[in-house]
Amino acid sequence: VYAVGLNGTIAHWNGHMWRSVGGAGTDVTWYGLYGHGESLALVGTAGQIKFSMAGQIVEIESPTGATLRDVFTADGATYWAVGDGGVIVKGEGEAWSLATTPPLKGNLYGVHGNSADNIYAVGQGGQVVHYDGTSWTVVSGIPSSVAMLDLKTVWVDDVGVATITGKDGLILQGDITTGFTHF
Repeated sequence: VYAVGLNGTIAHWNGHMWRSVGGAGTDVTWYGLYGHGESLALVGTAGQIKFSMAGQIVEIESPTGATLRDVFTADGATYWAVGDGGVIVKGEGEAWSLATTPPLKGNLYGVHGNSADNIYAVGQGGQVVHYDGTSWTVVSGIPSSVAMLDLKTVWVDDVGVATITGKDGLILQGDITTGFTHF
């Protein structure tokens, strides 16, 4: 288990105690981390990215200077990071690049999926985008009642239903095919 945060903090729980893990500078705040098998990605301020395979954490040359807020992988091979200005970054091992996206209207805060072809990202102003394995598209059918609210997190279950949370206790649930319900 890993935890990240302010002042470059990267900590690892070995089952008995927390210990600091290597080489982070104090100039970064880590906002997101996600692991799969032996790989782990961390994202933070100024587009900073670290990637670990088999326990070795290395700094990645980032394709953006925007703060990255969250990161996800469905398979441990391809990672997706989202952040300020609607930036979406695709990472494969040590090679990370900007993803092609439709025009996005604000910061993205969360990303998650249940497979490599069913990934959602959420953010400012009720914004929801979806990746179908080929391209990112803006999701229509988001209730107008959430159009001005910030969406903060998304989690997709095994059957593909996305649960999205946001400001003021907002909860949305649904998928790109059937639409979303505001609870």
